[in-house]
Amino acid sequence: MLIRGYHLPISWAMNSTIVNDATYCRSHIPNTLTFNSLSIRTQTFTYFKVYESYIHSSSSTQV
Repeated sequence: MLIRGYHLPISWAMNSTIVNDATYCRSHIPNTLTFNSLSIRTQTFTYFKVYESYIHSSSSTQV
């Protein structure tokens, strides 16, 4: 499955998103960048949910 390829990017994206959000909160940045941050976080969350459901389905198949 292609989803398996998202494993590392998800960890990296989750960590970088948390750091970026903290940075955005501390500084006065144009709304455009804040919007981009929100967009990235939403996409990352979606990928994570898809990957999570993939893990559950494959583990239940193996048992």
